[in-house]
Amino acid sequence: MNRWTIWIFLLTLTFGCQSETAEEKAAANTPPLYERLMGTWETTYMKVDIRSAENKPDSSYLFEIEEGQFERIFRVKPYRTYFAPDSTFRTVHRGIPGDIISQDKGLWNTFGDTLMLLQSDATMQFKVAIRNGMGHFTGFVDFDGDGQQDDAYYAIRRFVGKHSYE
Repeated sequence: MNRWTIWIFLLTLTFGCQSETAEEKAAANTPPLYERLMGTWETTYMKVDIRSAENKPDSSYLFEIEEGQFERIFRVKPYRTYFAPDSTFRTVHRGIPGDIISQDKGLWNTFGDTLMLLQSDATMQFKVAIRNGMGHFTGFVDFDGDGQQDDAYYAIRRFVGKHSYE
């Protein structure tokens, strides 16, 4: 090998290792999950794979609800969750006329791409990916109320705004 070949190889190796991919640059410019979650989110899609409902063998089933079905089939509005800057959250479930059916409240925090929700009777963790104003939440919950957080949960939530709309 001649000298020029070695120099070109070393320069290529040096600068090639230092360059960031477009994905790495975008990730470096993305605010932390905590900042991106603050505000109100409305559920547009939810799928829960209930495993051994009420701890009974062979009782698994899939619960799935898409946008438009909340009001048409289940006679409720899509539920909204407000993540406040003081690390509190509130999820409100409303009937068609707008009356509050139930509310969940607690504390929230993030660790990397994980959202942790703490309530008086439960602690839940969700992996969260936010793309184009839509949050994708994945985790395990106790959907069937059997005391086991073994039900696979996936929801898509639309960002409504930075303030509480509840």
